[in-house]
Amino acid sequence: MFAISPRHWSILAIGLIAAPASAMDWKNDHLSVSLSLFMQARVEGALEVRDRDGERADLAGVTTDDPQWVDASFRRLRFTMRGSYYEDTRFNLVLSADRLGEHRAQTDSDGNVTGMSANDGGNIGVLYAWVSHRWQLESGTHTLKFGKDFPFFNPSIADSSARMLFPSNRPTAVFSPDNTVGLSYTWEIPVLRLGFDVMNPRNDSRNIFASMRAETSLKPEWRMTRTESMLGREGFGHVIGLAAGLRTDDHSNDDGYIQAGIDYNLHWNAVTANVDAIIRRAEANADKNLKSESASQWGINLQAGYAIPRANGQVIEPALRVAFFDMGHSQAPDISSASFESVDSGIQMEAGLNYYIQGHNHKFQIAYCHWQANRGDARKHVLRLQHQLLF
Repeated sequence: MFAISPRHWSILAIGLIAAPASAMDWKNDHLSVSLSLFMQARVEGALEVRDRDGERADLAGVTTDDPQWVDASFRRLRFTMRGSYYEDTRFNLVLSADRLGEHRAQTDSDGNVTGMSANDGGNIGVLYAWVSHRWQLESGTHTLKFGKDFPFFNPSIADSSARMLFPSNRPTAVFSPDNTVGLSYTWEIPVLRLGFDVMNPRNDSRNIFASMRAETSLKPEWRMTRTESMLGREGFGHVIGLAAGLRTDDHSNDDGYIQAGIDYNLHWNAVTANVDAIIRRAEANADKNLKSESASQWGINLQAGYAIPRANGQVIEPALRVAFFDMGHSQAPDISSASFESVDSGIQMEAGLNYYIQGHNHKFQIAYCHWQANRGDARKHVLRLQHQLLF
């Protein structure tokens, strides 16, 4: 059987991107295809990183007296092909080399750092690959989708990463559900959207991951697409979401959990705000740092941006974020679980400034991030500068 290697995928992507501009969108009477490239180039500086004992550490999550203070990488590097067959059958394929160039720490058997190396892009893979079909009936729009996608449960990870207010996910993405192959169903009317999905979990495919979600804007005129920034567009819109999910652990020693969440996305003229709250009851099969055989974990994130449109069509947007977490640990949190963009028990605060040249398609973001553990001395102070290009 012929297999396409990561190198072949990359050559194919480069060839398509190098094609004439007219090839980015193609359409006939029955088929529509669109190609796009998404790049987030980032420089990340570790101003200070400490482990639970106050020892110097690295953003890769290891204790070392010789950390890497500045790192350059592609946070996102994705090639997308999406489209529709006739009007109601849609497809989406995303090839990803995310975190290209991000440094990694090599350690010996005693945990001592022996070197640092960059992610060379060998992890090119399929991030999304799905096909859906919708039926538009008097009872509403019904959609069935099969393939690889993020489930409905957590919008902190499922929302578009091209529309982020900061050069990092909302911290509640730490409760990320599984991104694997499965089946989903949604029912939608102007003021309500309900969804259910089931898929193989990433821990053991004999187990099950399932989630459900409800979204409403209460009135049709308040309906909006979820986003972290509306770029100062005039008007009002909001989305209220409720979700629940579970992952079984009947066939493995990995962690199972049941979780629930509520989220709110608000747009009011210059202001765009997001509130996310998640609680999870986790089993302790794998994480021996939990307080008991099972423990409650929770996280809350609040953030807002204030967009200031300029006469030339560009936008400046200052932003603030604060998040609180308790992951149910019996020991003081360590930087190992809060490395890079992730978080652990404690508080995280961020302040940023965005400069939009052509909306979310072309923008610069700079942000300062501070995480402090709720016990012990683990903490991090990080400065990030990111350039985003999407076409």
